[in-house]
Amino acid sequence: MDRDILSVFKNRLLNEITADDLRALCNKVKARGAPATAVHVRDIVKQVYAFAILHGERVDNPANDVAAASIATFVPKNRALSPAEIRLAFHQLPPPTGPSRCSAGG
Repeated sequence: MDRDILSVFKNRLLNEITADDLRALCNKVKARGAPATAVHVRDIVKQVYAFAILHGERVDNPANDVAAASIATFVPKNRALSPAEIRLAFHQLPPPTGPSRCSAGG
């Protein structure tokens, strides 16, 4: 985060950073192939401003005007393991140790 946030904003006051500045930074990070990091940058800036406001600073939070969805959206993965993959994973588990909790016959 030092190279992403501090390198751009380190010499600026909180009230000098605008939503356009933050959006440009997030787009720069996204352009290098890191959309999740770009959203993370926005979230960190949002938290910094929230902390400052909580402690009495009277500034607008530029991250409030930059929605995470405007930076990147993520498609959930709907894939499930096949029976063969489950079998393979099961066989990779270490054998149980200690007494078993389940009894097979009584």
